[in-house]
Amino acid sequence: MTYADLRKLPGDSAKLEKVLADLYEEDGGSEIRGRTEWMWRQAANLINLPVRAEVRAAAYRVIAGLPGIRSLGEVTDPLGRKGVGFALPATDRPDYGTARSELIVDPATGPRCPTRRC
Repeated sequence: MTYADLRKLPGDSAKLEKVLADLYEEDGGSEIRGRTEWMWRQAANLINLPVRAEVRAAAYRVIAGLPGIRSLGEVTDPLGRKGVGFALPATDRPDYGTARSELIVDPATGPRCPTRRC
């Protein structure tokens, strides 16, 4: 997406979810495992891009509304910082074991990566 495309994204969560769902279909279902994980990754990526505050808020709501997403409540990341956590369902990764993606959000400042490797 270009900067101009990012500026055009809707700040309404239902409309943003529709945009992402259309992109998922255009992507042919993607190589990422399933629609929920694809939508999670795209919405989480939007949060860190130069989008309007309304789009960022809509992206959070899209993530929270995805099937299977769990609220972890207040959590502490590996660096000792507190925030509100969300998690994708755990999945088996052949030759790697089981993995679960988490998003930890500081309600005052926004998302962060637990290992600072965003």
